[in-house]
Amino acid sequence: MRKFFIFWHGMKAAFGDETVRTILSVTLIIIFLTSLLYMWIEGWGFIDSLYFSVMTISTVGYGDFTPKTDIGKFLTIVYVISGMGIFVALVTRIANTMLRQSAEEIEELRQTSKRT
Repeated sequence: MRKFFIFWHGMKAAFGDETVRTILSVTLIIIFLTSLLYMWIEGWGFIDSLYFSVMTISTVGYGDFTPKTDIGKFLTIVYVISGMGIFVALVTRIANTMLRQSAEEIEELRQTSKRT
């Protein structure tokens, strides 16, 4: 239970961080706009476009959807080069904030246990 408590406080700290919220906003905007472009260029539905956008930016890339048009392929190249960096920055900032918060809470627990 203590681990969940530390994890939860780490998540709260991460999403309370202004930089995390800013990068998250940019990431979500990029995913949404790219999804709209895939809908228009490739003729996919919104869910398929959103799915492909998230799988691509997160580098999972299952391969069940692929752009068929040249402009769709070009969009994917630009999206991967620009979007992946922003996504990695987001995940890194969240992880660093969570780890810092967790380390602080673990240290507080150690201090408390030493006093008793």
